[in-house]
Amino acid sequence: MEKSLKFIGLTRDMRYVFTNKGIISVFESVDENNHKSLIKYTPENIPQAVNMVKEVNLFEYSNKIIDRERLLSSSRKFLNNLVEIVCDKNEALNIITEWEDTFGDRLLLINESKDDDLIVEHVSESWDFIIGLTEQWYNPLSKDFIAYRPVTWAYDKGKKVVKAYKEGGLKNVAKKTWDYGVRTVKDIYNTVKDAVVAAWKCLTNNFVECLMEGLRSLAMSVLGVGVLTLVSFIPGVGQIPTLVIFGVLLIWDVYKMLSGKYESGKYAWSWFDIIIDAISLLFPLIGKGLKAVAVAGVKSISAVWRLASKIPILGKALGIITTSLSKIGGFIARGVKFIGEKLGIKWLTNFGSKAEASLANLAKGGSSTATKAVTKTAAGTGSKQTLKQTLIGQGANYVMPAKGVIVATTGGAMLLTGAICDYFGLDDWTCKQKAESGEITPEQIQKAKEETEGKISDEIVKSEPEAGIDYPEEF
Repeated sequence: MEKSLKFIGLTRDMRYVFTNKGIISVFESVDENNHKSLIKYTPENIPQAVNMVKEVNLFEYSNKIIDRERLLSSSRKFLNNLVEIVCDKNEALNIITEWEDTFGDRLLLINESKDDDLIVEHVSESWDFIIGLTEQWYNPLSKDFIAYRPVTWAYDKGKKVVKAYKEGGLKNVAKKTWDYGVRTVKDIYNTVKDAVVAAWKCLTNNFVECLMEGLRSLAMSVLGVGVLTLVSFIPGVGQIPTLVIFGVLLIWDVYKMLSGKYESGKYAWSWFDIIIDAISLLFPLIGKGLKAVAVAGVKSISAVWRLASKIPILGKALGIITTSLSKIGGFIARGVKFIGEKLGIKWLTNFGSKAEASLANLAKGGSSTATKAVTKTAAGTGSKQTLKQTLIGQGANYVMPAKGVIVATTGGAMLLTGAICDYFGLDDWTCKQKAESGEITPEQIQKAKEETEGKISDEIVKSEPEAGIDYPEEF
């Protein structure tokens, strides 16, 4: 499906994805009993689209993203835009007058109330009036459908019909009327989109990239993490966006790591992104805090664990992930379901199991005693050395000593450090082997040393988080 889809945007509550073909509901994607396809941009779906605007406004108010004044004016503002699109002046005036007589004073007086439930109830009723109008106008299955929009309505009535008839007879009248209806429906959906879609611009023309990086941008925003954290405590509803969004991102970031297509650029992969996705499945606020201290370009497990000793929140996140692999695996399965069944991106679903395996490998990198700062006395020598020096001498679990190691290169003995290996995106053992064989030249090692010297410590200092954590387009 993704080949024909074009990304437009995400609603601010992260419940819906707007595409060129229709709207995708994130919530419905994890309901095993729901098999609905896209919400297409057709007349009969307009009431559902308007209900999305209602949902976003009530959701933002409940989570203290918008204030009371903005909530109380939301339905009036949308109604004015709607009737301007659909109705002639007299009909528009009649509808607005009816709405004001029914809800205007009620909303004005309720502004002084301290009862949030009552405020939400009255605002919800004012939105239901608007949704009812669109049911009458566009939903033929509604008992209130009056069957005169968008096609059977006589194209602004009167003069334009006469003009169209003179220009081309009844056939031209029908065409003009139909064209008017199509344009009206399009304008309504654009009004809905403008009212609910978050401001974010994708840097590529790839639907999958735009969707995934858009999810990341919104989910890790100041408001996004606050929303996900708050709703994560609402059983059966709130947990869904967190599980789907970060489960999907985890699969996507592992794909980026394994594909070899994202080694550089704006959307380059990093172990930090993978770890942030995984911990955010469990605790979004820890993910937000970790994002604040993320070091770009970390592409080896040994580098991750080396940094964990310097960044406390990273060490905490790794500890939680290591003991929660089974639980995270269940969340990944939900992400796979959304990607495959809702978006139709079958090829990406294959990376669900690879995401689990990658996290298991990450955990192994820290579970070995070789990675612990433990010392022991070597038998018969009285000297102290780390367990990683005495127990692990080679292989994938090899972790370079903190001060580096002297290697015999083709240009003579050189000091090789973990930071230099991170520069090349290699684990410590592979890096050491390549340096000794000459595959990494002495000149390259020297250049890496110059470019990385002090870089990691500087980045950590620059991104050190403040005490506490604040709440946090189109082709």
